Amino acid sequence: MKKYKVYHSEGFDKELKKFDNIFQQRVDKIEDKLVDNPEYGSPLGVRWFR
Repeated sequence: MKKYKVYHSEGFDKELKKFDNIFQQRVDKIEDKLVDNPEYGSPLGVRWFR
């Protein structure tokens, strides 16, 4: 099965650090799901942007 990559912008990383560890772990879990299935979640305006 093909694996995908999730990229962060510097601004995203900077803002994410402001949140507590529980929220950061939730983001990590969502990213793990996106690596295996890029169609996980709802599209944000266009089909390929989630």
